[in-house]
Amino acid sequence: MGMVGAVARVHGYEPAAITPTTKPILSQKHPDDRAHIAHTLHAIRTTGGAFGSRHRIIDTAGTIRSVVVVGDRITDDHGTIVGSTGFYIDITNTLDAAVSDTVDDVVAASRGAIE
Repeated sequence: MGMVGAVARVHGYEPAAITPTTKPILSQKHPDDRAHIAHTLHAIRTTGGAFGSRHRIIDTAGTIRSVVVVGDRITDDHGTIVGSTGFYIDITNTLDAAVSDTVDDVVAASRGAIE
């Protein structure tokens, strides 16, 4: 599955159901992360170069997913930026496990202090 399929799936679509362009993908960014993403997209279009971001999306089922995105711009033969390419890495389960482990450690330490 290529980038288009991976981006569609992490947002909750079947790959053939949507072409992941800026408008539908940006609409699924978590409201608290949209300004950051808009700034990143502006930087890609104006200054170019590689980029990275960790942010949240809300998939079509309403599930909040944490993702890391790394990529670079795509230019045409004249150097005009025409898109971007890269990877979406879904870290939701990893992040949830790390938070859960931290909470468990804090609770265990607190119990010892209380007892």
